[in-house]
Amino acid sequence: MARLKDLKGQAQAQEIDVELRNLAVASILSEVPAIDLLEFYDFVGNSDSIDTGTNVGNPGFRNVNDAITGSVTTVNTPVTVGRKILSDIAKTDGALIDRYGSAGFAQAANLHLQSVEDKARTFARSFMDSLINSDTTVSGFEKGFNGLKKILTGESLYTFLSADGGVVEFGNTDAKIKSQKSLWMLVDKIIQRTRCNLVLAHPDVIHTLKHIGGDKVRVQSANDAFGKMQELTNISLATILDPGFKADNTTRIISLAETCGTSTDATSIYFLRTGEKRDYTIGTTEVGFKVKTTQEPQFTQTSMELQYEPAIVHARSVARLQGIRLA
Repeated sequence: MARLKDLKGQAQAQEIDVELRNLAVASILSEVPAIDLLEFYDFVGNSDSIDTGTNVGNPGFRNVNDAITGSVTTVNTPVTVGRKILSDIAKTDGALIDRYGSAGFAQAANLHLQSVEDKARTFARSFMDSLINSDTTVSGFEKGFNGLKKILTGESLYTFLSADGGVVEFGNTDAKIKSQKSLWMLVDKIIQRTRCNLVLAHPDVIHTLKHIGGDKVRVQSANDAFGKMQELTNISLATILDPGFKADNTTRIISLAETCGTSTDATSIYFLRTGEKRDYTIGTTEVGFKVKTTQEPQFTQTSMELQYEPAIVHARSVARLQGIRLA
């Protein structure tokens, strides 16, 4: 198993700022805890081909003295994983040192550390947003890949109650209780089908599921690297988390204003079974998440870069439930 923090961040003959990389990784996982449940693997070159095994056919019954026919083994189509480059730079102006002397040096160093942390948090939001919402036909994503919202169709796409979605209401009337049970039963069904370990949803949906899930919901808390309390909710053995905000830190990655049929007030839940080079996986370089600082005449600048691309190796490892409308 390889998580983002486990990737070494350094290739042969490359100088990497280990301390700043550790700060950046800690900031990323603090900003979007769901990233720590994703699985990465590394490969060499521009792309990789993941072998998905063979199709050996099925056994069959025969009569006495009949020949065993069997079937010809065929090779399944491999899954191709490419790499796209997500990058950013934190810059601190050297004029701060010139103005304040030795005190300015300390001030500039602290300011640069804060800049690296802030940039890493924005990087985390952009990375998580790309996994769900990336669309190569939309401005800003042309050099990326298509995310789960676009590629999950067919048996991997569920719609709540009707083509226009369905309303989940709180209350004790028969109709309201029925809507709550309908949502829970479908969520539980998809979790069992995908055998997922990670569920992503809007916080209002998480709040709803926590109150209707009964004894299948467990809530625990833990501190991140900065001492910030993080709440983890487990439903039916899967961890459900809010993926957070887009890079602007204002717009939700999973909104409550999605279109489903004629409805424009819907939201979705994503179900992921993550694995290293299997299930839902993310291919990257042997370096992984790279952080490097250079001194320029005017700036101290720290670059951050991750070459990656997600891949669905097993079709039943991911699913999306759309059309959830909260009253």
